Amino acid sequence: MGNIHFTFRFKILLGLMGTVILLLVALLIAVRSETSRQIKWMTQQTHDKANQAFQELESLYHQELLRFAKRISLKNRIPAALQEAVEEDDYQILMDAAMYELNLAQIPLAIFTDETGEPVVTVLDRRMVKMKSIDDRDLQIQTLIKNQSPSVSGYITIEDELFSVHGMLLKLFGNPIGTVTIGFPVNNTLA
Repeated sequence: MGNIHFTFRFKILLGLMGTVILLLVALLIAVRSETSRQIKWMTQQTHDKANQAFQELESLYHQELLRFAKRISLKNRIPAALQEAVEEDDYQILMDAAMYELNLAQIPLAIFTDETGEPVVTVLDRRMVKMKSIDDRDLQIQTLIKNQSPSVSGYITIEDELFSVHGMLLKLFGNPIGTVTIGFPVNNTLA
């Protein structure tokens, strides 16, 4: 093999190309690192803002549900209809009274239970839904009944749909007769 002679110009060109390549690699690493840092910061900011917005919206939902639940519990119409439904095994009066109140407030879900926590009537989107029992993992109805707590908030799943709910103890002339749990769906808009 023959000797390859590199000219001075070629050596300088190689030196400059090596320096430029090193600078480009260093620049690429720096840009990549800064981009990664900016993405992490932006993701955290977006997460924090979304979390805050969700908490504010959830708080508004629960305040609205609490206001409506108080309105129902302070009147004798719904508790009296619930008591009659339990005693007479006639749910029509409770359905009519519930439908009237739910339509006024535009609330899609109401679950009425007796004093033991067993569902009596469940209204979902202006129709009666059959429920065997309320899962304690979804909502602590028993807390309302056993401790006679004024209200609880939580989530419940009905017909494969998640609802943000508020439950309240119903009393008739000071005696607890059951509970009402009302809710809004946690739909894609809320999510």
